[in-house]
Amino acid sequence: MQKRYEKNLDELLTPKVQESLLQKHIAVIGAGGQGSYVLEFLARLGVASISFWDGDIYEESNLNRQLGCLKSTIGLKKVHVLYERLKDINPEIYYNVHDWYFGMDPADKDEILSVDFIFYCADCYQNIDTMRDILRVAIVNGIPMIDCPVTLLGGYVHIDTNRDLSHFDLTTQNETKQKRETLGKQVWSNQSAYKCAIMAGEAVNQMVQYFSDCCFASRDSTLHIDLYHHRYSQQDRFGDF
Repeated sequence: MQKRYEKNLDELLTPKVQESLLQKHIAVIGAGGQGSYVLEFLARLGVASISFWDGDIYEESNLNRQLGCLKSTIGLKKVHVLYERLKDINPEIYYNVHDWYFGMDPADKDEILSVDFIFYCADCYQNIDTMRDILRVAIVNGIPMIDCPVTLLGGYVHIDTNRDLSHFDLTTQNETKQKRETLGKQVWSNQSAYKCAIMAGEAVNQMVQYFSDCCFASRDSTLHIDLYHHRYSQQDRFGDF
């Protein structure tokens, strides 16, 4: 094992888990605030391949939190900038870069079926239908998926590996959908870099726990991280959210 990966090892991330990760194909949907951190953590952690999607360009407002956003990269495609950064961090990983929003190409859904794990890091509250469609594909095909939005006091890490689709009424009922979209306008208005990094770090930690097949505390549930009050809490699936 390379020295760079030996530095990852601990009681959870054992040599066996690390070798397993080096065989995994991971999807990251959204390469902004959280997505950029998830991508960097994956590149440094070490996986076989990463497919990632985002059709956005860097704007000045992204300077406060997005890893690839510099004065010199404003106006450039996020995924193109991040590809160069990730390739420099870990050139052994195969990067499949998509400079459009997930779902704009019919082949996107076919590709998602080939991955071992999905991180949904797009603006889920402003793209409820897209998130619901991806989650449905993931659940029906048994692909674990993490959705980790940053909220005003911290954030949520939604992990779902259950094939039961009965809870989809939470995202199809108009009243609930409107509630989530309204909340989304508040949630996504302000995000700081440290919140994005903490939530992305916890999301990647959950992936490592999943592949280690032990202490996966948030399987089929929601982990709420309240940074203001320094509290962690857990609820089943989406709860009343």
